[in-house]
Amino acid sequence: MARFRQRLSSEGGHDAAAFARIKTPIAITEITGKEPATIAVSVAADLLRTFEQEERAE
Repeated sequence: MARFRQRLSSEGGHDAAAFARIKTPIAITEITGKEPATIAVSVAADLLRTFEQEERAE
């Protein structure tokens, strides 16, 4: 993660606030398939879960 942050700050000009919004790992860890469609569904499910959690927090 440190190399990723360094690269984002040096090449992309992102600040600490942008880093605070980054969530890793992305996807639902219980879904372990490696096929592209499985990964896509896992990422989409994780995004939906994150959006719902944020809505409840408001």
